[in-house]
Amino acid sequence: MLDKCDNRIGLIEKKAEYVDHALNQVKTDLATLTTRSVEFVTKGDLHKEVGLLHREIGLVHKEMSNQTKWMVSTILAAAALCMTVAKFWF
Repeated sequence: MLDKCDNRIGLIEKKAEYVDHALNQVKTDLATLTTRSVEFVTKGDLHKEVGLLHREIGLVHKEMSNQTKWMVSTILAAAALCMTVAKFWF
């Protein structure tokens, strides 16, 4: 009878050691997550960044449009100049 009790006490001690080890692991993981949580992004942060990206894309689009208009104008002016020069030569 005492042997059975000793076995049960031994099992309980092993389970208690396992629980203690698991608890220490959980504490370590929680400390790691707490440290890393400073770097986590919130929905508000994402919405703000997306808004900034949309604004930047709009500015790039505007610059490309202006550059395209300038290039077309320059090409048409050069073509008109070439035609005028050709008209005087021939």
